[in-house]
Amino acid sequence: MWESGRRSGLRASQAYYFRLIHKFMGKSWDRSQSLELLSFILLLVGAALVLLPLAAVFWVSLSPSGVGVKATGLTFGNYQEAWRRGNFLL
Repeated sequence: MWESGRRSGLRASQAYYFRLIHKFMGKSWDRSQSLELLSFILLLVGAALVLLPLAAVFWVSLSPSGVGVKATGLTFGNYQEAWRRGNFLL
C-alpha cells in the first residue's frame, strides 16, 4: 500500500513538472508569464550576486597563503590559528 502511494506521489510530481515545462515552453505566451520568467531570472542573478562574494571570502579563508598568492592547497589552519590566538575553548 505504501509503495503504491509513493508511486502516485511520484506521478503527481512528474505531472506538475510537465505542466510547468509546458507552461514555459508552450506556444501560448502572455505578458504575465514573461514577467514571471523575468522575475525568476532576476531572483537567480540577485542570489548569485549575494552568494558569490561570500563563497570567495570562504575560499580565501581556506587558503594557507592568503590573498593574492596562488594557493597550493586548502586547509583549516587559519581557523585553528584564529581560535588559538583568540583564546577560545577548543
